[in-house]
Amino acid sequence: MFGKDQQEVLIAGAGPVGLFTALALKRNNVDAGIIDTGIWTTTHSYALGLQPQSLKLFEEFGLTDRVLNACYPVRSIGLYDTEQQRARVELNPPLAVLGQETLESLLEDTLEQEGVRVAWRHELSSLEAGPDSVRAT
Repeated sequence: MFGKDQQEVLIAGAGPVGLFTALALKRNNVDAGIIDTGIWTTTHSYALGLQPQSLKLFEEFGLTDRVLNACYPVRSIGLYDTEQQRARVELNPPLAVLGQETLESLLEDTLEQEGVRVAWRHELSSLEAGPDSVRAT
């Protein structure tokens, strides 16, 4: 992966942003390596709802069907206090809800199909900038 004569990008962090960045670079013919200190994708979610702009990005990369098939559509939200429902919000279009672990697995699988593998259990400990390159260890 590294040590070639061409410019490369190293992405530290295999969360949704790092994985999608690696995919975007690959699709634009930029070799990128991706490392993460974890042993695999997360098992919990920091975020669940996909915004319309995110869905547009997935569409640009041909991932819409896979993402939407994994989503749960939320069509309305009820707001309650301890006694009763206080409000109901209808969502049109529905909110696409997808667990972060599912999204990360989907993105990692897509990257692997394109020949990019996440280097799990790797940590970026230092960067040394030279006149023509950067050395990452």
